[in-house]
Amino acid sequence: MTAQPSVSAYHPLVIWAARFISWIFHPLFTGLMMMYYIVFINPTIFLAASESARLVKFLTFTSTNFGFPVLIGIADACVTWAVAVVPAVGLDAWLAARFLVDPLTVAAAVSPKAAAATAAAAGTFAQG
Repeated sequence: MTAQPSVSAYHPLVIWAARFISWIFHPLFTGLMMMYYIVFINPTIFLAASESARLVKFLTFTSTNFGFPVLIGIADACVTWAVAVVPAVGLDAWLAARFLVDPLTVAAAVSPKAAAATAAAAGTFAQG
């Protein structure tokens, strides 16, 4: 019996491409291909429906079964990125850099003790 190569044996770009193709083609396009066959190729199921009614049915299926998972995947990637970046940088520094928020305002919203400590440190630096 031969041993399977470990995931680290492949280049990270190859791993990313394989996961991306697997993510896109398996769960999303399988349903679309099935619905396309049912609506447009199979002559018995939508026999009395006009071509425009078939197109509306296919587009409805596409938006609910393709569009929403793609949006959820993008949102998940954004949240994953934010969870990885924000703790490494610090929430107040990240908010201040991205949204031009005063760190004292962020500290006051988080806790009054943090606001007092931040204000004291700012006063110490300001005095010299």
